[in-house]
Amino acid sequence: MSANLRNKPVDKRYLRKEDRGAVSNRRAQALARTRARRGQAAYENRRPKNTTKRYKGYNAYAPGIRAQQMRMQELSANKKAAENLRPESIKKPSPLI
Repeated sequence: MSANLRNKPVDKRYLRKEDRGAVSNRRAQALARTRARRGQAAYENRRPKNTTKRYKGYNAYAPGIRAQQMRMQELSANKKAAENLRPESIKKPSPLI
């Protein structure tokens, strides 16, 4: 598991008393971080990639309210265009106020 990781033992006889514990601790933490980083990279390389299209917003799988608004605007524009193409006799009479 420690391939390409240099973690040789340190001769603590030549270190000051307060540095003896710190050297081991720092080296152990560095080794742990390196192993964690390697494990995370290996997981990212093996895991299945996301294939579902995602959108921003609260509902991550739908385009959202703006897409619905655009559809409704398009429908009302088509409806107005269709009413304008009708002959005068078939047009809906405007309500009397």
